[in-house]
Amino acid sequence: MIRNTFVLLLACCFVSGPTATCLKAVKKVNLPFSEPSDICYYDHHYFFACDNGFLRITNDSFRVLKKIGFEGADLEGVWADEKHIYLSNESGREIITLNRSDYSVLNHFPVEYHGGRNLGLESLTRDPEGNYYSAGEKEPVQLMKWNAGLQMTESRELEGYNDISGMTWHDGYLYILSDEDQTVTKVNSDYTVNKRWKIPVYNPEGICFNPQGQLLICSDRMSKLYVFNLTAE
Repeated sequence: MIRNTFVLLLACCFVSGPTATCLKAVKKVNLPFSEPSDICYYDHHYFFACDNGFLRITNDSFRVLKKIGFEGADLEGVWADEKHIYLSNESGREIITLNRSDYSVLNHFPVEYHGGRNLGLESLTRDPEGNYYSAGEKEPVQLMKWNAGLQMTESRELEGYNDISGMTWHDGYLYILSDEDQTVTKVNSDYTVNKRWKIPVYNPEGICFNPQGQLLICSDRMSKLYVFNLTAE
């Protein structure tokens, strides 16, 4: 495994392509839990959705403050605001909403998605207008959009990605993470490429920005978090 990981990271740095810049991590954090599939930040807390059906909430230093289990769930996306936590459950084809004050389940919103059983509802993020986004991972690579009431308003296939493993909004732009491509892509409002970076991360799945504007990427299989500076690139 160590040798394969080393070869994979070398490939990232040397096969970047003409339109991608290779990023270098400025910090690496060993997370105290396994399978972090998505991450978001809100009000001095990080929220992690994990494959094994757990939501974990940490402080700024990634110390776990709360762990909530969802039996039979495969959590692939998380978003939080002042009052609610939103989770995408890949196996259940649904978005789960929680009350942030007591973590009680408020609603289950079913999602119509006809891709493979383990290839949908990757990530969950929200734009400044209150619309929500998730993705069909592959076969096909598909972007899904809902309004503030979680009614689907758009579903489209995206070209130029082998898969999508994460998404986040930052400074008015959607950023798309690809595990197989090992890339982060900043896209325009019509989903065309604005800029693309290669990342030396094995099995990257979760993506968000911290309050300092740094890019955070989770490695699902390595249980690590990588921090990057985009402003210097």
